[in-house]
Amino acid sequence: MIIFSDYDRTLAMQEDGFKIREEVADRVNAFVKKGGKFFVVTGREKKNTGGIRRKTIYELSGKLSPTGWILENGGIIVLDKEINLVEKGWIDHMNEISKELDKEKIEFSKGETIIFADNSYDKKALLEKIVKKGKIEWNTKDAMILSSKIDKGVGIDEVFRILGKDVSIGIGDAQNDLSLFRKVDIKVAVNNALPCIKEIADIVLKNSAGYGVIELLDLIEENRIKIEDKIIK
Repeated sequence: MIIFSDYDRTLAMQEDGFKIREEVADRVNAFVKKGGKFFVVTGREKKNTGGIRRKTIYELSGKLSPTGWILENGGIIVLDKEINLVEKGWIDHMNEISKELDKEKIEFSKGETIIFADNSYDKKALLEKIVKKGKIEWNTKDAMILSSKIDKGVGIDEVFRILGKDVSIGIGDAQNDLSLFRKVDIKVAVNNALPCIKEIADIVLKNSAGYGVIELLDLIEENRIKIEDKIIK
């Protein structure tokens, strides 16, 4: 079994500035130490390469030590080695888009394969005009600009290619988790998830970000999730 978990508002809380709580990291680490496979699947940057500096996933995740990472919304896999999945030429397009964002005075942060424009939903129409190549995915009100060939599902496919296909559970909260949900056997929503995520989830947890992940791991280890018909016993 492989668990694929979103990070912002799933593993970590917005009220904590998205820094993972120690008890949540400890619970995930214990699951992995016992042989469980747990991947963090996030839009967060591996490192900042331009624009306004946001905290990277490694700065926020503390001592969290998952099996592997799917970063920048599927653009980068970190397992035994790092794999960049974006096509040749996308970085040049990112630089062009960055110049247009600067021109329109839209604040952004740039990772290695992704551009963020936080709290920019009110500029949705303008962003759609600027992004002529690539696509925009939304995480609540935050825009993520990425290659049209990349999403969380692409990253999950690469993990399956490396490790082999396995029974999979995905947990998330927002629009950019839809591609994650399309690739897993069981779809799980934390309690704070958007309605569009809860509506398609097989399981809606009682707890919200952080503690919802702990709840899910408890259910798995207590054998209270039936893979066959996707219900809790």
